[in-house]
Amino acid sequence: MDIDIFHKAVRGFLDEPNLALRHQVEGGDGWDGASKIIEDKRFTVKSTGGYSSRVINHWASKGLLGEHNHKDKWKKFNFIDLVWLRIIRELRLFGMPLEKIENTRASLYTSGVDHSYLVFRTYICLCLRKTPQHIYLLVFSDGNAHLATENRLELVETMADGHYPFIKISINRLCREILNTENYKPLKTITVQLEEDELEVFESILMEDYKELTAKRTKNGVNITKIIPEPPDKSPLNEAISGIAYGDILLRIEKGKVVSRTKYLKEQV
Repeated sequence: MDIDIFHKAVRGFLDEPNLALRHQVEGGDGWDGASKIIEDKRFTVKSTGGYSSRVINHWASKGLLGEHNHKDKWKKFNFIDLVWLRIIRELRLFGMPLEKIENTRASLYTSGVDHSYLVFRTYICLCLRKTPQHIYLLVFSDGNAHLATENRLELVETMADGHYPFIKISINRLCREILNTENYKPLKTITVQLEEDELEVFESILMEDYKELTAKRTKNGVNITKIIPEPPDKSPLNEAISGIAYGDILLRIEKGKVVSRTKYLKEQV
């Protein structure tokens, strides 16, 4: 597949969730305040992560700071600008030429049909929530880039299938770096590959309302036993025992007397 066709397919795949996220975030409480905070040009060159005026001038001359930062206006930055400057730094560390980084910028700041800049802004806001999501920027070899949440990242990796290598940059990490804080860390996601017999345990739990399940691994696989409580029984103990093929009987004793008795039947799943 041609890489341009690939990018078009990825954009089509991400457009709907991106739009849904925009509506979710922009319609939420505190959006107006958060939007103003990240778009207000209140940062100076000292907040850019150690970049010199000469370097920023050079990047500005290449169009990497955009029309809204032309001439002397780049001397003031908003939070989004600071994230973008750190993205440039990351890509330069990997040796990506400025010409390709222009494509990265176009992917994030396009104001056309897909409103990339608005999506970029939305994702940064998601990184600054009390319970932030994992947000990644995926930059491909031609410089074109896509923003994705962690659950979408796996699907984009499947679409790329090793044919289209990309650099993965954590937007969460860049935001924490700018704020010089360890806050806003997304919860760790743990993925476990289950074997077929292990999946049977979860299926058993989901399909039946068991009081308890036990699972014991043997050389032949996993033995699953369901434990089913029966209503309290007042019949003689011998009768209660004779009615159980496999199971347990729980006796509750107070002051030396049996006050209740519960049977738990055990069946192999």
